[in-house]
Amino acid sequence: MKRQFILLLFGVMVAFPLSGQDTLTLQECYRLSRANEPVQETKSMHKKQTALELKNIQSNYFPQLNLSAKATYQSEAIEVELDLPQPMGSKTMSSDQDQYDITMDVNQVIWDGGVTSARKKLEKKSRDAALQDIDVQLYQLREQVNSSYFMLLLFRRQEELFTETLEVLRSKYRSTKSAVENGVLLPGSEEILNAEILKTEQKLAQIRAGMESTLKILRDLTGTSIPGDVQCVAPEPDISEDMNVERPENEYFSLQRSKIKSLNSLETAKRMPKISAFGRLGYGKPGLNMLSNTFDPYWIAGIQLSWTPFDWNNASRNKQKYAIRQKMLQKQEASFNKKMRIKSRQLRADIEQYRTALNKDGEIVKSRGKVTDIYSSRLKNGAITPAEYLEQLNAEKNAKITREIHKIQLLQAKINYLNVLGQYKTTHNAQSQKTESNENN
Repeated sequence: MKRQFILLLFGVMVAFPLSGQDTLTLQECYRLSRANEPVQETKSMHKKQTALELKNIQSNYFPQLNLSAKATYQSEAIEVELDLPQPMGSKTMSSDQDQYDITMDVNQVIWDGGVTSARKKLEKKSRDAALQDIDVQLYQLREQVNSSYFMLLLFRRQEELFTETLEVLRSKYRSTKSAVENGVLLPGSEEILNAEILKTEQKLAQIRAGMESTLKILRDLTGTSIPGDVQCVAPEPDISEDMNVERPENEYFSLQRSKIKSLNSLETAKRMPKISAFGRLGYGKPGLNMLSNTFDPYWIAGIQLSWTPFDWNNASRNKQKYAIRQKMLQKQEASFNKKMRIKSRQLRADIEQYRTALNKDGEIVKSRGKVTDIYSSRLKNGAITPAEYLEQLNAEKNAKITREIHKIQLLQAKINYLNVLGQYKTTHNAQSQKTESNENN
């Protein structure tokens, strides 16, 4: 019973890996979204398909057996007239017009010009390209994950700021109400603060609704039951000036080039001579003696060489097609790299823009905080109205929100920049690629 309980508990933990956790990282979202994508399952299908095809190709070197039987009736038969010494005279020998034959043929490839080896290499390259194409599709999930993850980060910070503002407003409401009751402030002053409290509570409800909607998207992407109180951990990306483009698409282009080279090698192998051994075991009438009219067993064995010295330039034209495909692939990769460079420059400019804005945000928030403190003291002494105080409090709150927006925009721009270059790699991805490489080889 105890063992069953432990197994059940383990199953629940596997099914809901984030349940009970109070933090969530961007890398964890990447990993879970990849695992949850249906196309991920096709990787194992590609591998199984390739393994079966490789076995089929390897069977080219297995002996080929062929059993056949035939019965024929000929309009004419072989006749041989023999002039024998006297007194025997001449004698005519002929075969029957009805003939029968049962044979077992065996063919064994000795050397096929490298066709089998070339086909195996081509099949592996095709598999690798197909697997990399899946990685390209999975990599594009990062944009959706980034959008939801950083939106959730922003909602959390807004929730904290509005909750903090709400506590300040409630405290001011109590002190203002007391001041009204003591005749320090005019009647109704506390209602101005009460209205602001209601507006802040309304805004908080909107933020929490947006947060829940964003959480649902993340749950769909990751396939996990992310708890509502989860805290997103802000990533700490490190960027430098000398980063190259290392996207999954670049590896895909490289594998496609290797595939084209394998196609060229296969065409060359097809033009090579082939050597094979053959044998035939038969029983028929006639056997090997064409003038025999009895059923006889027989066998034949030998080695044969076959070669097609002229194929009407088919191989040459195929290689020309592959050369054109290679050039098209180079243009596609160049176009892709150009787009990534332009996009990375735009993101780099965004990063600098948000950094500059953040430097000023700190000063603005500090200055707004001082002004709010002054107006808070004046409100306490009855020197200003609650509306004047709220104006400064909201200005400080908006400055803080703007700073948080710029912080998250800066983080998102950095992550997007690294993802565009293919430089934001998770530990899981590196291990997964290493494992897949070992399996494929």
